[in-house]
Amino acid sequence: MRIDLGLGKLKDPLYFIPIKYKLPLAFGLLCIATFGVGGIVISNTAKEALEEQIDGRLRDSLKTDAIIAERCFELLGRRAQDFASDGYIRTEHERLTKLRAESRGADKSPEDDESFETVYAELRRHFVENKLAIVPEFVDAELLDTEGIGVITVVADELPGARSIPSDALAFGPFNGPTETHPYPTFIVSTPIKSIVGDRRIGTLQILINATEFFLRLSGAMNGIAGIEERVWIEDSAGTSIEISRTPGEAKGMTSTQGSVHGAEGDSLTHDAAVGSYGFTLTKVVNLRKAMAPITELLNQFLFFGGYILLMTIVLLFFPVKFLIGPLSDLRDAAKMVADGQFKVRVNTDSTDEIGEVSQAFNTMAQAVEERTKTLEETAETLRRKEADIRFERDRLGAVIRSMQDGLMFITNEGEVALSNAAAEPVASLMRSKKDAITQHDCAREVPEAPSCLACLADLHRPSKSCEVDIGGRTYEIFASTIPTESGDSAGRILVSRDITDRIAQQERQADHERKAVVGEISAVVAHELNNPLSAIAMFGQMLEGKLRGTELEEHASVIRRNTESCRRTIRGLLDMAGSSKPEITRFRIRDVIDDVLALLQPMFDRADANLEVLRETDDDEIEWDELHLRQVFLNLLMNSVQSKTSGIEIRIVVRDSAPAKQGEVRGIDVLVEDSGPGIPHEVSARIFEPFFTTKPPGVGTGLGLSTSRRIVESYGGALTLESSEPGRTVFAIFLRKAG
Repeated sequence: MRIDLGLGKLKDPLYFIPIKYKLPLAFGLLCIATFGVGGIVISNTAKEALEEQIDGRLRDSLKTDAIIAERCFELLGRRAQDFASDGYIRTEHERLTKLRAESRGADKSPEDDESFETVYAELRRHFVENKLAIVPEFVDAELLDTEGIGVITVVADELPGARSIPSDALAFGPFNGPTETHPYPTFIVSTPIKSIVGDRRIGTLQILINATEFFLRLSGAMNGIAGIEERVWIEDSAGTSIEISRTPGEAKGMTSTQGSVHGAEGDSLTHDAAVGSYGFTLTKVVNLRKAMAPITELLNQFLFFGGYILLMTIVLLFFPVKFLIGPLSDLRDAAKMVADGQFKVRVNTDSTDEIGEVSQAFNTMAQAVEERTKTLEETAETLRRKEADIRFERDRLGAVIRSMQDGLMFITNEGEVALSNAAAEPVASLMRSKKDAITQHDCAREVPEAPSCLACLADLHRPSKSCEVDIGGRTYEIFASTIPTESGDSAGRILVSRDITDRIAQQERQADHERKAVVGEISAVVAHELNNPLSAIAMFGQMLEGKLRGTELEEHASVIRRNTESCRRTIRGLLDMAGSSKPEITRFRIRDVIDDVLALLQPMFDRADANLEVLRETDDDEIEWDELHLRQVFLNLLMNSVQSKTSGIEIRIVVRDSAPAKQGEVRGIDVLVEDSGPGIPHEVSARIFEPFFTTKPPGVGTGLGLSTSRRIVESYGGALTLESSEPGRTVFAIFLRKAG
């Protein structure tokens, strides 16, 4: 197929306009439309984006500046509280109040009392020289008594609005206008004064703040928005606003206004935020008209350069359009047909210039492409058939490998993992990382020259073998064998891995169960053998208690009887563990059980030089429990505390009501057992409640005390936890349900 230039084409509806004018004119109209619509879109988009950015930055800046203002007000309050805590001021204030009361009782003016005048003058001097001078914003102060009557004023006769401010806590008063004494805006910070002895309020300290100095310092600390002019007001609870100057050093730039914020010109953004809990509101205003000025200027420049580029483009396109556009359009259409698979297309042209040479080169290329395409189609068909066969074999092998439960890996002669399934990924990842694994065999003894266990398994020159290794907390049994070739060389090595973690764990659990069964049988025999001697001890203890009744040794005999009964109950509980024996529930006080246990362990405390402290923070400590079981829990915890340190142990027992947030709606008692021992190491703290686990030396502990205690407490609906443990402080917490 051939294309004849100028023949067989549709008639151009603008044929009467020369092409050298037609294309530049169309391009010019397109540019004008594009620049017009684009200018409007860009302008609106830029304005909306900038306005959103200014709004967001204004909100962020307002939040930050509100926090800064809150900190500045908080600092003023703290300085005022520091003054109010001055011992000299509190002492002299009480003294002046007392002298004034005595003068009134004597029916005379306090100013006539020489002592009153001396104390008054000295306290004023102390305020002027030692207090107000150290804070530039503090310009005046007044002391009020508990009835709100002024005792002393440092500069003015009375502070404006001082009587309307609450006096029982730190508070800030509303803004006040300038006066003859203080020719600048002011406000008051008020704080109560407490007596030196006790916590009794003896009056109020009110300090007059120079708002000009304070807000000048506040404006210097505020961040503002870089490059954007903003105005800032702060408004008190009465609706009085003060504009804060954003220019450092221009204190007179602040103006007082009443009511809403004024001064915003044109379109503006306004946001406000509360300054902490002090009753002030911070307001910021940004003039959008001024903020959008750079966008307007940028848009004007964009339109100017757009017009300039349009003019230059029309001029430069005149000649290329005249001599290049037409022939190149024919070449473009022919190239599209070749791209669509029509390789018979040819371009006819009579031109002998570069355009004609390009046309001839295109025809030569199209003919070569046509011939090559036939050859490639035949070759591609052959390759497609072979590829289908190979893909079928590959998919069949991949399905077999993926379905395997065991891991399968193929290692090349270079030691790289070329093939592996999902089950072999843990071993394959370790092989790729060139790291070793923890082996269950003595590989160093079997193959001493091997750099690692996995390297030994991957060695192509070693015979087939198996090994058990630990990887990522799992144990794998790995079988390795070499793949031989026809020439006798190695083509690689196959590794088959099997996860045997569950099998090993099952074996360990079986061994643990057998060990515990043996321990249980031995415990039953020992408990049975101990029961008869304890019965004799209990009988003779009761007889001894009867003979010693009324003597000072009666309590000792009673302790022997109660604890012998506790041992018998414990042994009986051990013998009945497989049965369904019921505990003996009685109502008693926790403090009585603690006192009984302390009396029993007193000799041990004396030998260990232990210092014991019992804090009872509640009177309602009555519970319904098995008293002997609770005594056993306290015995275990206190003996652990005493045995944790050779001497000088500090032990504290705290009995208090349980916090509702800790135990929900259940009413209960918390018993904290705290000691100053070396603490429990962090790495074993999670195992201390396991049976037979102990950190004590052999022969000192069995590892059953804490596990038994937790089991007893939880059987009654309580909880035993290790609340904290560190060198010098270990705390166990017991939660017990209250009676009723």
